[in-house]
Amino acid sequence: MERKYKIVLVLFSLVVVLTFGTRNSYAYTLDLLGTVWNTSSVTVMIQNEEYVSQDAVEDIVEALEDWNDALLEIDDAPVLTLVRGEKRADIVIVVGNEGGEILGQTRTRSVGRRSLILRSSFIRLNGEVFGKEFSGAGIRNVARHEFGHALGLGHSDDPSDLMYPAFECQDVFGYYDVVISDYDIDGLDAIYPLHKRFPLPDALFWEE
Repeated sequence: MERKYKIVLVLFSLVVVLTFGTRNSYAYTLDLLGTVWNTSSVTVMIQNEEYVSQDAVEDIVEALEDWNDALLEIDDAPVLTLVRGEKRADIVIVVGNEGGEILGQTRTRSVGRRSLILRSSFIRLNGEVFGKEFSGAGIRNVARHEFGHALGLGHSDDPSDLMYPAFECQDVFGYYDVVISDYDIDGLDAIYPLHKRFPLPDALFWEE
C-alpha cells in the first residue's frame, strides 16, 4: 500500500454509493497504515464547534466514545480524549457542508520520514452529500470510520465492515448505526502496543 511520508502519510476519503451489489468472496482484508500513537491519551478537538449543531457534536462525541469502548479491550491502546478551548490537539475535526460524494476525509502525519509514530491527524466531516444532510446515525457512522483511520486502520474490502471505503445511502441518511466490528478491533490489537523489535503488519486477513 502506498504511503507518502514527511508531510502527509495517508489521505483516505469515504464516499457514498447509490447502487447495491453482492459479493461472492468470503475472504476479506483490512489494511493497516503501519503507524500508531505512542501515547496513552490522544486528544481530539472539533475545530469549528461553535458553528456546528449541538446534535452533530453529540453524534461525533458518541462515535468517539464507541471507539474508546473498543480500545479498552486492547492492552496499552490509547484512549481518545475530547478537549475544548485548546489551541491544538492530536486529532482535529472540521465539520463542513461541501456536498458532492465525499462523506469524510482523514490525513495523518508521522513524527519523521520513516517514523512509525503518529504526530497528528486531521479529519474533515461533510454534513451533507448531494445537497442532502446526513442523519444523526450518518454523522456517527462517518465519524466512526474516520476515527478508525486516525487510529491506524486502513480500508476493508468487506462491504459490511465499518472501514469499507464506501457507504450506502441508508448508512448516511437512515437510522442504522454501522458498528465497530471485531475485525476492526483485531486490526488495532495487531498494532498496539508498538513493538519496536517487530515491524507493524500491513494488513489483517480473515474468512467467513
